[in-house]
Amino acid sequence: MKIRIRADGRTLEGCPTELARQMQELAFVPPGLELSHYIDWAVAQARAMLGVELEVSGSSEQERAQSFVTAMLAAQLADELVEPPLH
Repeated sequence: MKIRIRADGRTLEGCPTELARQMQELAFVPPGLELSHYIDWAVAQARAMLGVELEVSGSSEQERAQSFVTAMLAAQLADELVEPPLH
């Protein structure tokens, strides 16, 4: 999966867990923060700074990352980039 973050135009690529980790690496958060805690932080930031409610669910890291990326796409905070098929 490839997405473009609308706020800064960065393009990220990977599975949802990899995408969330890449976003975490770019964010100003304490080092060593667990991915699930980063997702909670990012959801709170979207609410506080943008007035956007991101609904994130799941119990595993992978489920939460998938839900987070899906919520970002639905809220138009990111766009999925679809590459044309090769002929």
